[in-house]
Amino acid sequence: MKAGIYAHKKHPQDKYLLIGLARQHYTNEEIIVYVPLRIEPEWAGTARMSYRTVEDFNKNFEWVDDRLPGDVVQKK
Repeated sequence: MKAGIYAHKKHPQDKYLLIGLARQHYTNEEIIVYVPLRIEPEWAGTARMSYRTVEDFNKNFEWVDDRLPGDVVQKK
């Protein structure tokens, strides 16, 4: 999986930062670790890491970009 920004297929305005793959220690199952790029009031101003199975992530999200929203690219 490519790290970067993904959008939810049903809610394309919702963006997520895919951090990478992780493996469950005992079963070796791969999971996707990601951070929703929004802040919910109940999160008390903190970002929350989440995870999904690779199959579920691939079904519900699509790659958008490898830059964070608002990143400025400086040209030399």
